[in-house]
Amino acid sequence: GSSASPSPPFSPADALYYEITLDEVGSGNLAVGYVTRDNFLPGWKTRGMFYNGNLTNGSAGLRMGFGPFLKAGDTVGSYLIRDNNTVKVVFYLNGRCLGPGFVISASCTDVFYPCLHLDGRATVRYFTSKTFPSVVEREPATFDDPYSGDWLLKKA
Repeated sequence: GSSASPSPPFSPADALYYEITLDEVGSGNLAVGYVTRDNFLPGWKTRGMFYNGNLTNGSAGLRMGFGPFLKAGDTVGSYLIRDNNTVKVVFYLNGRCLGPGFVISASCTDVFYPCLHLDGRATVRYFTSKTFPSVVEREPATFDDPYSGDWLLKKA
């Protein structure tokens, strides 16, 4: 696996938001999130807070099925929110808020960097915004038909 280089330094107090649009994906896996400088290492040694369909630290899955797996055409947003010594990372997929993926304790001097963790090949477009999302809690999925979605199976 390989990772893109960290962006230029930010103030430790900054809230951060960025989006990527996945134009093309070959074999492999792309995860979107944040790292600290000390945890930005080659390949699977990188440790951070990432979303790829699951929540991952860059090496191991932490929560399976957090959202749909990423595919060509998807736009993924990642919002890092600071509140005193707490950092929350909220993920978005195609405009839908998936909710907080990570809530961790962090020193007010810790600096986080946007990071794309890639194993394989992908073509992405990277966007930043001067405004932050207003929705930070998970929104329900919507479907174009009455049959798609999550179903509760009960024993007959």
